Amino acid sequence: MEFEVGYPLVAIILLNWNSRLDTLECLESVFRLNYPNFRVLVCDNDSSDGSLDSIEDWAAGNMPVAPASKEYVWLLSQPRPKKILSCVRHTRAQAEAAAVQPVDSDLVLIETGANLGFAGGNNVGIRFAQNVLHADYVWLLNTDTVADPWALTAMVARAQKSETFGMVGSSLIYYWQPHTVQALGGASLDIRNTRIRHIGDGSPVADIPLDGSQVESQMAYVIGASMLVSRKFIEQVGLMCEDYFLYYEEVDWALRAKNKFKLGYTPESKVFHKVGGASRRVASTASLRYMWRNRIRFVARFLPGSLPGTLFVIILDLARALLKGQFALAMVIANTLLHSPQLISHGKGRTQWSRP
Repeated sequence: MEFEVGYPLVAIILLNWNSRLDTLECLESVFRLNYPNFRVLVCDNDSSDGSLDSIEDWAAGNMPVAPASKEYVWLLSQPRPKKILSCVRHTRAQAEAAAVQPVDSDLVLIETGANLGFAGGNNVGIRFAQNVLHADYVWLLNTDTVADPWALTAMVARAQKSETFGMVGSSLIYYWQPHTVQALGGASLDIRNTRIRHIGDGSPVADIPLDGSQVESQMAYVIGASMLVSRKFIEQVGLMCEDYFLYYEEVDWALRAKNKFKLGYTPESKVFHKVGGASRRVASTASLRYMWRNRIRFVARFLPGSLPGTLFVIILDLARALLKGQFALAMVIANTLLHSPQLISHGKGRTQWSRP
């Protein structure tokens, strides 16, 4: 497999929250990448499982990692390289201080100090990547993933085809079903009712198109499980919006850049996704609450004309949940509808986003 690619510096950002074993397996695959110029940042959202201590032990060569799957994916993280990795650890204050110098360490661990959510935790890493490492790209990679060795090289090659590519996505494949696609790069968005559908979900890996441009025309956003973002994009568009906490950050980010940058997809970048990751450890009702509430906030912010259709679909979802006896889900949806006026007001009132 060959690509026309230079080797700009890429900061690979993994956001960890009580996902020690997933993160270690992901790191095993990351340090097998054939891309020669990257630094790895693990931002920890105040985990209570001793994640960072375990990662330090792993980097020192003292903790072997057993892959969760014995399928083909096992080959991407085993056997363990013998190289001992250099590792440095910072608090959020230290990482964001002007006095911090660029580091040559293979692995940088950053304690964010609190559970800042998906956007907030990743933004800590992005600031470090921009202001300390001066990285040309950041690669946001979920901790519940395992990356193919060519994954990063392929994405950088696509990004370098044109400066108009602000984000590039991967072929996301179900970790537990490694012959089945979860998404080709990103998702489509139905403007009428704001339903989101992952492109290619459920299709065979053998049917992944060779031409990524066929998929790019359908993409409304790049899925955050594997998202390469250019420095230029971050400087012009800003960081991810942190008031969502969980869900809808990626589509918000993409729509803010709609008239400035294009979305890219490269079929050769394969990332195996366990799906859910840290969010599986969030109470299910809390996770669902974020999903429904953020949908209304997002629509009010970007697609106010679609609010009637969106609310109608949510009411239908409520009816379906009641008919199926899914009363916990029905309570979450009903509560969302009850608070929809405040959510709409909040969405419309948000006009500023953080700069790096």
